[in-house]
Amino acid sequence: MHESTDVAGLAILMVILLYPYLDSFHDLLLCKPLPSTSTGTEIFKLLDDDDNCVNVCTDGAKAMTGKMSGAIAKIKGKGCSSVHCILHQHALAMKKMPPFKKQVLSETVKIINFIKSRPKNNRLFKILCDDMESLHTSLLLHPEIRWLFRGKSLICLFQLRNEVGIFLRDNDFALGEKLCDERKAVTVFDATDKVEGFKKKLKYWVDYIKNGSLDCFPLTKGFGEELESDIPADILNEFEVHLLRLTDDFNSYFPKRLHENLKENVWVVEPYSISKKPSSLTSQEYECLLDLTSDTAVTSKFKTEKSISDFWCTLKDEFKVLSDKANLILLPFATTYSVETGFSEYTATKTKYR
Repeated sequence: MHESTDVAGLAILMVILLYPYLDSFHDLLLCKPLPSTSTGTEIFKLLDDDDNCVNVCTDGAKAMTGKMSGAIAKIKGKGCSSVHCILHQHALAMKKMPPFKKQVLSETVKIINFIKSRPKNNRLFKILCDDMESLHTSLLLHPEIRWLFRGKSLICLFQLRNEVGIFLRDNDFALGEKLCDERKAVTVFDATDKVEGFKKKLKYWVDYIKNGSLDCFPLTKGFGEELESDIPADILNEFEVHLLRLTDDFNSYFPKRLHENLKENVWVVEPYSISKKPSSLTSQEYECLLDLTSDTAVTSKFKTEKSISDFWCTLKDEFKVLSDKANLILLPFATTYSVETGFSEYTATKTKYR
C-alpha cells in the first residue's frame, strides 16, 4: 500500500491485494484518488470496508504508520498486523553516506539532470553517443522518490562517463571536469535471505578492501586499470569506512533476531528439511507436517509447483490446517515493490493532457 501524487496534483492511493484462491495466490489492484487530504484518516476511509486483512506492507510514511492517526494504527484495530517494506528499510540504511560519497551522488544527479531535463541536450547527447558507437545512447534519471533505479542510473552514467565528459565540456558545464579527473545492484523469506546475504557480502568486502584489493568491485578496478594507476589509498580508506558504516546501519535496521525469528517458520519453505518440531507448530500440526513430507504425491507437487505459495494453496483440502497456517505466513508483502512499479506505470500513462 502506498500513496503518491500524480501530474494532475491528485493524491492517489494504490493498494495491491494478495489473497489465496483455488490453487494459487492472486492479486488485485486498488487505485483511487484521495478526495481531500492524504492523512491516515482519509486513507483508512477508503479501506474501511475490508475486515479480512491479515497484514499490510507500507513504506513507513507518517500518514501510514503514525501511532495515533496513521492508517496502519487504525487498521490494526481490526486485528491486522503490518510490515515495513524491506526495500525501503534497505534504502534508509543506504542513505547514511559519508560527505565524500554524498557529494559524488549529488554531482551525479546534477549531471544527469543537465542532460535529461533539457530536450535539446538529450537529443544532442544521443547523436554524440551514436557517433561514438557507445553501448548506451541515453542516461537514466535518478529520482529521489522512485529509488528503484538508483543503481542502474549510476552504472549507466559510469559506462558513459567519457561521452558525458565530452558533452559537458563542450557545453561549458561546471561539472564537466569531474568526469576527466584521473583520480577519480518475493516473499518475506526471500527478502530476508537477500538482506542476510548482503550483510555477509559487506563483511567480505571490508576484508578485501583492507588488503587493498578491488576484486569485489570490477567497475572500480577496471577504471583503475584503464588509468594504468592504483586507486589512491585515501579513496580506499573512504570505501572501507563507508562499508563499515553500512554494516552498522544494516545491523540496526535488520537485527539478527529478526532472521532468527523467521527461522522458526522455515518449515513453510523447506518442509523436507525439518528434523524436529519447530516452536511455531503445535504437536498436532507437526504430526500433520510429518504426514505431508511422507506423502509421495505431495513431494512431487513440491518439486513441480512454480512457487511455494502455489504449493501450499494446492494442499488446502488435504492438509488444511498447515495450508492455512503457511498461507498466513506467506501472505504479507515483504516490500512495496509492486506499488512502486505500479506508480511508475501510472505516471507513464497519465500525462498533464489526460
